[in-house]
Amino acid sequence: MINDQRSSPRHDFPYQQLVAMVADGKMPASSDFHTVPCENVSRGGIAFFLNEEPTAQEYVVALGPAWNLSYLCARVAHTRRAIYDGKLWYRVACRFTGRASFDHSTLTVVRMGE
Repeated sequence: MINDQRSSPRHDFPYQQLVAMVADGKMPASSDFHTVPCENVSRGGIAFFLNEEPTAQEYVVALGPAWNLSYLCARVAHTRRAIYDGKLWYRVACRFTGRASFDHSTLTVVRMGE
């Protein structure tokens, strides 16, 4: 039996959501977000698929419907190759690290526990 270290249960999340990488410690602009398929979500994190190997260790994930998005920062916990929709992708599993508020092109992050 595998010992699951998660603090909250995962839930299937077969939806397309917006993600953008955090490059050089700078928060992404709205034009940097791309739609990606997701696998699961929990209170503590999310797993999504990228068609290219991830180059960032942190992403901003925009969750919810277009008219009411919630922005969360997420740090990559691990990646692996996986089959999704009959194609080979990179599955990126992340832990949420904080909430982000998006105001025009500036993203301000409030880290979890602050």
